[in-house]
Amino acid sequence: LLPEPVKTLFSVTQIKQQAELLGIKKVEANSGGGRVIFTQAPNINAEKLINLIQTQAQCYKFDGIDKLRFTQPFDSTEQKIEFIETLLTTLS
Repeated sequence: LLPEPVKTLFSVTQIKQQAELLGIKKVEANSGGGRVIFTQAPNINAEKLINLIQTQAQCYKFDGIDKLRFTQPFDSTEQKIEFIETLLTTLS
């Protein structure tokens, strides 16, 4: 079995690859939330993004024209990874 840091590295690499395909420059996350920074022409489902912001305004909001900020407490790295994977899947 692989040690946890190696599993985390694989997960982060997979997130980076998926984000790049969606036109996302950067994904940042910390214990209280984070943000997604889009390229000028992201390849995301805009309807789903707007729906997220409208239905979960306590969690998601725009931070400028190219950033989506999310507020979500995370207790572990695994929670962060799972949240970001779900978010990227939703936006695709």
